[in-house]
Amino acid sequence: MVLKADVAPPRHQWWYRPLLVFGRTCILPILNRKYKIRMERYKGKVPDASIVMFNHVSDYDFLGVLDGFPHYTRYVASDALIRKRYMRIVMGLVSDFIFRRKGENGDNVVESVKASIAKGVHVCIAPEGGESINGTTAYIRPRTGQMVKDANAGMVTFRMEGGYFLKPSWSKRRYKGPMFGRVIGVYTKEQMAAMTPEEINDLIYRDLYVNSYEWQRENRIVYEGEARAEFMEQVLYTCPKCERINTMHSKCDNLRCSECGYSVDVDEYGFFTGEDVVFDNLYDWDVWQRKRLHSVAEKMRSDPERIILSDSGQVLKGLENNYPYVIEDDVTLSMSAARITIKGKVTDIDMPLEEVQSITVVSREDVGIIHKGVYYQIGAKVQRSGVKYKQLIAMLRGRQYL
Repeated sequence: MVLKADVAPPRHQWWYRPLLVFGRTCILPILNRKYKIRMERYKGKVPDASIVMFNHVSDYDFLGVLDGFPHYTRYVASDALIRKRYMRIVMGLVSDFIFRRKGENGDNVVESVKASIAKGVHVCIAPEGGESINGTTAYIRPRTGQMVKDANAGMVTFRMEGGYFLKPSWSKRRYKGPMFGRVIGVYTKEQMAAMTPEEINDLIYRDLYVNSYEWQRENRIVYEGEARAEFMEQVLYTCPKCERINTMHSKCDNLRCSECGYSVDVDEYGFFTGEDVVFDNLYDWDVWQRKRLHSVAEKMRSDPERIILSDSGQVLKGLENNYPYVIEDDVTLSMSAARITIKGKVTDIDMPLEEVQSITVVSREDVGIIHKGVYYQIGAKVQRSGVKYKQLIAMLRGRQYL
């Protein structure tokens, strides 16, 4: 499928504004009690049409910002919400969201934000892109600061804590525990105009930064639920003991290496326990494995055709009318410093790395690749990490991705 971006200016405010008031007044309190969302509602004024930046910690971020920032706002969201026809109808009736397709360069989002600010409408966006996979605020997308300046917008920063343990991005389960949040900073368009894009990005990162595991060490809040380790191998792809890739497997509260037997359990606070714990939390483990992958990538530059990452038994998908369909159900996805290949009985796709526009993670486990404007989606028959491909291409392109 060839991707095409569309600009979405604000529309039908006469309908969406009262609908948002109704939802915030009648529905949101019920959801807040159910999910223990405890936001500090901002009661001050916002002098300019602003871009509201929030740290993306869970599926429930939208509810937190909706409660904590009561002004009328458009929200930027993934187009995964409208993949199904009935959801396109529902979202069109209840929201004026700006939708971004996974893996796009974001031109449609930037232009839609500018069109909204020009009409005096706030826009809410997660400048990290996707949800935090390890509980810590990721680097801000480089174009974010320039977007604020080009839109002649003010800026609001909104930070949330605890949501990562409520619903980790890698998990398919929700746990019982609170999420907190509040506005950190309100900045005028004059203040933004006086700063460089890099300074704006640094300011956003500073205001939104949270390390969920450091926060949890201080607060020690129990997040109740079962199977606290399941699907962690989507993030933790390298064993810290034998250093092999794709050997970690989860079951219930346990994460175990199939090669050397290294094993840890996850407690009610989200920390690793066991007799031979190398790292007691997912963030430290993830930073270690990224550094290791970076060192491997550096060595492979001298032998660019040598395979660094590879997964067999993959499912190659395409998109037609926004719906995924299977092209071939048994292919091998491989990546070297020079190229990405997808090979099967009928599939033989070769993508030189300089022609790959982006790699992203779709629906927590699929790998989305855009090559010369064509979108490919690769799923897996068994649990494995897709994010390692996204991390590797960033490293090969000179970014440490730590």
